[in-house]
Amino acid sequence: RSSQGNLLKTLQNVRNILDEHPNLQHLRFESLDGMLASIDILKALSPFGDVIIAYEMNDEPLPRDHGYPLRVIVPGYAAVRNVKWLSKLELAEEQAEGTWQRGLNYKVLPPSVVDA
Repeated sequence: RSSQGNLLKTLQNVRNILDEHPNLQHLRFESLDGMLASIDILKALSPFGDVIIAYEMNDEPLPRDHGYPLRVIVPGYAAVRNVKWLSKLELAEEQAEGTWQRGLNYKVLPPSVVDA
């Protein structure tokens, strides 16, 4: 129960920070191996967004191959956003600078775009 209370308090603190700094629109992730990615803050904090930070799998500590010690799970987004070996979370004004974040291969372009 205390971990749930701490989580709720942390989420409330994040919401307070966002109220004071509305320009912070992205949640950035950094992994132990230097991978950078981010998602929109609305997705991150939505009670219907289903974003989780996993530390267990099947009631056991998350295995290394699956991202121990922490892994971000972002349903509905490209798998590259499911960052393994999470080392840092950051509220930011812009999306992460990582290759996998800003590269065209991971963007949804309108059907009218035939050459990028």
